[in-house]
Amino acid sequence: WDLIPVWSASDNWNLGSPQPALYHRLFYIGSGILTLVCGDARLAVIVCIWLLLVLGAIGIYRAARWLGLPPGISVLSGVLLIFANYTCIEWLVRGAMAELTAIMLMPWLLAALLKGIRRGKLGPGVPILLALMYLSHQVMALYMLILLLPVAAMILLWRRTWWRASWRSLLGGSIAG
Repeated sequence: WDLIPVWSASDNWNLGSPQPALYHRLFYIGSGILTLVCGDARLAVIVCIWLLLVLGAIGIYRAARWLGLPPGISVLSGVLLIFANYTCIEWLVRGAMAELTAIMLMPWLLAALLKGIRRGKLGPGVPILLALMYLSHQVMALYMLILLLPVAAMILLWRRTWWRASWRSLLGGSIAG
């Protein structure tokens, strides 16, 4: 009873599989919407893969800029993500679209965490990105949650004056208040 077709025609030696209905869904929802638009499932999967790669590259660019890297190096890091061995193996060799989708969302979540650390509060994008990661790949989302919880605790503690003062004294006063 899915409104969006999530049948994967390329699974099981091109015999098809209902696995997306039982497995990680975000990639198949996106490619299903593109299939409804263009009418060709193969073209929709190809376009969805390229859109994910570009999305991940932009996310790495944003994270690199939040780290203070120059624009040229930030762009290069995004391009290198597209052509990284693991990225290419995920979609080209393994056909692991769930992992690819989660990998391309990860830089956005990391950029949101870096932004939250700098601003002293996590924005509304963090839970949205975490939910999208959960829809794309549950295990990777849980690993990102393990990263997110200490960052959130650090931000909450950083707001307290006694915690900020103790860190400032520990680091020799190098952190601006």
